[in-house]
Amino acid sequence: ARLFIKQAGHLRNRSDNSSIMWLDHLFRVIITRHCGSLIGVIVFTLGWISVLQPHFASTPGKLDIADVGGRPHLGNSTDRLFWFIQLSDIHLSLEVDERSYRFRMFCKDTVPHIDPKFVVVSGDMIHAETRLLHYKQREAEWKMYADALKEYGLWDPTFWIDLRGNHDAYNVPSFDSVLNYYKDYSVVGTNQLKDDPTKRTFTFTYNTTWGSYYFVLFDIVQMPAAGYPLNFFGQFDPPVFNDVKNLISVADYHNHTFLVGHYPMVTFDGGLIMNVMRQLEKPILGFLCGHTHMEDMYARIMYEPTGKPETYYYELELGDFKLKDVFRIVAMDNDLFSFIDVAQSDYPMILVTNPKDSRYLSPTEPVGLIATSEYVRVLVWPTPGSNISSVQLIFNFQVEQNMVLMEDRMWVLKWNPSEFSQGEHNLTIIANDTSGASRIVSIPFTVDGTVSYIGSNIVQIGQQFDMQSFANFAPSILYVFLFLLQVGPQIVVFILKKRGKFEDWRDHVMYLLLVEDGIYPYPGEKGNKTEKFYLLGEENDYFGGEDSEYDNERRIAHKFELDHPTTKSLIKVYLTWYLYTNMWQYYNIRKRFLIPILICVLYIPVGPFIIGTLVEHTYWGVVMGFFSQYYVNGEWVKAMDGVLLMMAFMLWFYLPLLSFITLEKSHAGRTRDHKCSHPHPKSFRGCVLIFSILLMALTMNGLVLNQYGVLTMFLSLGFFWPSMMALVMIIYCLKDNWNKKKSVETAKLLSPVVSRTF
Repeated sequence: ARLFIKQAGHLRNRSDNSSIMWLDHLFRVIITRHCGSLIGVIVFTLGWISVLQPHFASTPGKLDIADVGGRPHLGNSTDRLFWFIQLSDIHLSLEVDERSYRFRMFCKDTVPHIDPKFVVVSGDMIHAETRLLHYKQREAEWKMYADALKEYGLWDPTFWIDLRGNHDAYNVPSFDSVLNYYKDYSVVGTNQLKDDPTKRTFTFTYNTTWGSYYFVLFDIVQMPAAGYPLNFFGQFDPPVFNDVKNLISVADYHNHTFLVGHYPMVTFDGGLIMNVMRQLEKPILGFLCGHTHMEDMYARIMYEPTGKPETYYYELELGDFKLKDVFRIVAMDNDLFSFIDVAQSDYPMILVTNPKDSRYLSPTEPVGLIATSEYVRVLVWPTPGSNISSVQLIFNFQVEQNMVLMEDRMWVLKWNPSEFSQGEHNLTIIANDTSGASRIVSIPFTVDGTVSYIGSNIVQIGQQFDMQSFANFAPSILYVFLFLLQVGPQIVVFILKKRGKFEDWRDHVMYLLLVEDGIYPYPGEKGNKTEKFYLLGEENDYFGGEDSEYDNERRIAHKFELDHPTTKSLIKVYLTWYLYTNMWQYYNIRKRFLIPILICVLYIPVGPFIIGTLVEHTYWGVVMGFFSQYYVNGEWVKAMDGVLLMMAFMLWFYLPLLSFITLEKSHAGRTRDHKCSHPHPKSFRGCVLIFSILLMALTMNGLVLNQYGVLTMFLSLGFFWPSMMALVMIIYCLKDNWNKKKSVETAKLLSPVVSRTF
């Protein structure tokens, strides 16, 4: 914005005040001055769109509403209706009493009040944090969890189904370890892990008189499980995959099938599950998960079954109970699936089951029941200790109508679906209870089977992103770029010297650097070596005057023999300018800096980033960031955590360090009085680069020190020693190192006329 305003001010002062000319010049300046950034943004955007476009199917169109599977019309009866609760990321902690209090109130008051058929917990029952970002299993937290369930009568394997999350496994060396408290204090663990503590897949079937509902739960925590910052991503290894494949293969025999896990598919190799689902005759209805603590993360995952048209299922990530006090109520009304995510204080709670929210229509549901139904059906729960006083319904924001309580929290109103037979409509429910609480819920609905748009593309991108593919190719691309920044200019200069073109190329770069510094070569004698720098004196007015900010573009354009430069030619000029000057700067990095950095970069793909006691300060291991694995307690654990740590270090440590070193070299040899467009190490840009380098060094080494101890930090060849090297380089570069002699030597590389000007 600052450059834009500055350029606009200079252009307004030009003699040609024509608005068209002014805008044309302004456009050229913005495009040419910032073409590198613009091209980067455009390429990045187009790349992501091309990669993710297959996932952006806004809606699957219309679903078949003719087949209802012989089910009766939706009337005012509560037959074929039940609901259950999903809970995730409770994070009970010895340090946060309020969290324990809310969980006990949930068990004591909320669960009996909602009266679900069962409760599914998708991981992270305990927090396991002993101090800031230091994680360790504590038996007292597990006892707190188990005692609450037992005290309020919820310890029942047919009612309470709890799955393990990453916090429930931090710093656990093995499944049969005494530190694996999940097998001793969870409902599933005490009932299904007695004989085989390594078991990681479970099933739960809810049977009714009209069918069965099948839940496949899979535990993919890393094991052995290191402490933070590792153990964020899931480990979907072959044994678990084969178990899930076998268990999910019987999904066709149930009314509906749900997958339940702690990790969203973006945090493990979810593509493997997709391969299994392509073989199913009937898609699963949804995948219930948690882990990232974000709300409203709902995605429609499209895929193509073998030999069949494209279909989909829903990935429904639940926000956390830890801070947001959120849980989910899921209702199955004549096999129509509906849900709401609410906090314990969000009374009255309203869940519309017919017509259901059209954003979540599924091909596995009898969607045609909506078109033949007789009543709008809404479940409403009042504030505990009170009753619902009124429930109003509004279609398309028009007339309020009062609903009637039938039985078991079900409120109904007779309606005519044919009045809404085309397109998307809106249904608003207003509920009031005798405690004075009031709530409004509004949903889109359709009668003709049209599936509505589910939400922002950001959500779709996040939940459909293939993290495993990213972990496979992204580090390699970033590493090659980092490597070529150091070696590429050296190779190019070597080739130029072999071909005898180095002197001309060097003069070319020197000219560009002088112009960039505000020093312009002027006419010289014909036949003189300065001919290639020749500028017509009478063209100065055309260039905008000697002091004009617009001078550089015109002068450089003339250097490239562009007497009447266009926007296209200026872009070409600036790309060349950018490439040449930056290549020269990276070529001129001092060998005392280049060689140590190059050694560190060469170490990245072959050596471990972290060496030390990764689990319980007892079990030694290594983290191989480039290969998405770490080795501890005699086992290789596949984990993408190391990849992200390594990429972050390359992006915000090595790249800023290289840029900072080029500042030192590009500004060395300039006098204090010399006006130089290149910022020196003490400039604002230099300070920003130093801040990035030191912040990343402190962050990475601090995390290792905090979780794994001093010895592990000292042995971390990927973090600690490069940080020490960078600190020495920064201190050296910040010395007041102005050397006029080097300035003269640099000027002598140019022609005599240019040297005199310098």
